[in-house]
Amino acid sequence: MGAPPNSLRSESAQYAATSEGGVWLVNGENVTCLVQAGEGAVACDAMARVAKHGLSLVVFEPPDHPGGPLRDFLVLGAAPDWAEAVRVKVGNKIRRVAVRGNTYALHTEAPITMLRLEGRF
Repeated sequence: MGAPPNSLRSESAQYAATSEGGVWLVNGENVTCLVQAGEGAVACDAMARVAKHGLSLVVFEPPDHPGGPLRDFLVLGAAPDWAEAVRVKVGNKIRRVAVRGNTYALHTEAPITMLRLEGRF
């Protein structure tokens, strides 16, 4: 994760509800992690990058059989104060996902590619 063992500070953890479930944002030594509440998927990045660019976590279900397609995609994210929306590509379509309370979420059957944050500067 880019941080020494036991460097995440649980006392700094902040919970946020999204339309697709909750997330925890936890800081450590120069690292911030986004944790999917109840499931445990984790994404981490340098604290300075998260403050400027936000942090997203994409999870999916594995194939039903070897060589089968990935399915059931979910993106959860934390965005900086200036961000109003996230531009994503879902399959072959471009979508705009609103940021509410510095978080965003989207659940789809097609792969999700994060394109950019949008908002006021």
